[in-house]
Amino acid sequence: MFKKAVASVALTGAALVSGEALAVNCDGLPVWSASSVFTNGTQVQHEANAYTANWWTQGANPTTNSGPWQVWTHDGACSSSSSSSSSSSSSSSSSSSSSSSSSSSSSSSSSSSSSSSSSSSSSSSSSSGGSTCPSYSAGSAYSSGAKVTNAGGYFKCTVAGWCSSGNAAYEPGVGWAYSYAWADIPASECGGSTSSSSSSSSSSSSSSSSSSSSSSSSSSSSSSSSSSSSSSSSGGTCGVQASSGGYTMCRSDLEARETELTSSPLFTRVKQDIQVRPESEVLAIAPKSASNPDNVKRVERIVSEAEFDFIFPLRNPAYTYVGFLQSIGKFPGYCADYPGQDSDAICRKLLATLIAHGGQETGAHDPNSPYDSWRQAMYFLREAGCVEGGAGCGYDVTCDPNSWQGQKWPCGAGAQYYGRGFKQLSYNFNYGPFSYALFGDVTVFLNEPDKVATSYYPIASAIWFSVTPQSPKPSILHIMDGTWVPNEVDLARGIRPGFGATTNVVNGGIECGQSTDGVNEKPQSANRIEYYKGIAAHLNVPIGADEELGCAGQDSYVVEGAGGLLLNWDQDWGYYPDMPGGKSFACKLVGYQTAYDALEKGGYEECVKNYFGVTVLDK
Repeated sequence: MFKKAVASVALTGAALVSGEALAVNCDGLPVWSASSVFTNGTQVQHEANAYTANWWTQGANPTTNSGPWQVWTHDGACSSSSSSSSSSSSSSSSSSSSSSSSSSSSSSSSSSSSSSSSSSSSSSSSSSGGSTCPSYSAGSAYSSGAKVTNAGGYFKCTVAGWCSSGNAAYEPGVGWAYSYAWADIPASECGGSTSSSSSSSSSSSSSSSSSSSSSSSSSSSSSSSSSSSSSSSSGGTCGVQASSGGYTMCRSDLEARETELTSSPLFTRVKQDIQVRPESEVLAIAPKSASNPDNVKRVERIVSEAEFDFIFPLRNPAYTYVGFLQSIGKFPGYCADYPGQDSDAICRKLLATLIAHGGQETGAHDPNSPYDSWRQAMYFLREAGCVEGGAGCGYDVTCDPNSWQGQKWPCGAGAQYYGRGFKQLSYNFNYGPFSYALFGDVTVFLNEPDKVATSYYPIASAIWFSVTPQSPKPSILHIMDGTWVPNEVDLARGIRPGFGATTNVVNGGIECGQSTDGVNEKPQSANRIEYYKGIAAHLNVPIGADEELGCAGQDSYVVEGAGGLLLNWDQDWGYYPDMPGGKSFACKLVGYQTAYDALEKGGYEECVKNYFGVTVLDK
């Protein structure tokens, strides 16, 4: 695409150079101004000459920056009848721009008919369907949620600044980038429907537009550029605006784009799953308290304090029943209500899964113990062999302040991130996100990692891990509550519903897909299965005949799978000719880990700021 664009510029330049002796009618062309923004295809006049912008530009003088490989193409000298206007001051740019559309349109009958046809299309669509939405008007101010009709379609504004910019690229239903600013909506939202005559008219408009002369294209771009510049100077427009050697964007635009990209049904469900209750409410939770949240009361009915003592007879004293209930209470999406389903049965299955994996991570694993292996969980609070200040337990390989991991999750002085809690949380890239999930602050556990071994946090770490997906893996919660249903990609990789799919989430790279015959499990996976069977029987959790408990025959999860939610932001590397320098000034969702988490509000803004150096205006 880029090579084609360059070739086009070169050929255009050559053709214009050969015909430079021809005079150009500059009547109505905007006068170049160093403070104005001009986009690809915009034609201007400067010092009695006409120029066309080859890409987005601001401040580049056409006289010294024109040529086949430069920002401007010299179209020729202005004709004598228009030379007086070409020498006018830059202050007349705005008024010149306002007349450029009609002037340029009149120079081409096909362009004129295109405008007329397009206008007719919009009118026909609006009136025939009884539309309550106004027709789109380039350069008008639109707020987020505003609805319009255009080119036979119906649209809702999602990014106010871009909707209002007047840039042809964002024209709803027409511009190549309109989906960045507008969302398609059904005709019913505008109280009407698109008739066949409207569609026909729209097609005619499109066909006619294709045959329009270049002067019409220049006029459109010129009008768009002028509108953008005018709005920018008045301070009423957001979008990407040049300012003091850099660019500005509005927080409202960035937030709207972030919301739009993270509002799919699955994304919305995950954001609900990871919600947390305020710390004050969590610490008020106590056994049999009438004020306990509903999901806590459900767990109390399934696992009483006496049951807790029975299931964990070897537990470290830091693991308490109160802490267990508070951990449940911190995450209202865990053991929640499932309308139309047996919520208690789902909760039992979740708890059995939690305890089975916790048994592998923290169990005594003592074959000589009088207690069954599934009852030996919570024996270890801290990683075996590790003590504060001990050698070999730093887990600090990603603490380098020059790495993005070290910058996003800065390690505390002398802090050691060895395994702690029921999940045996380790490394700064786990302590930081867990801290953020609970407190909205990554530094709480990064500065004091041993705090994870206190209060209700040891058990909460395991529940946090259960509700939080790790792209491209689904969350353990979604596997066991039935939200995740494997698609053809998952099935082809041997991943099927059941406890085994959760082992693939927890430690799939080591424990899953390692068997030569696809049947014999790794020792760790075999342990988990044993523990799950034991606790499932105790909690009355049925295990279906077709439920896959192991993962020996499972390959890893991939983004094409049913749980492949893209959870991180990265730079959009696309080339956008109508944007400054061809840059996107946007980020996109990706399936690999970056410094910008899509589940953290504001992550999109941070990504855009980092990659494009914009100043974000709080409006």
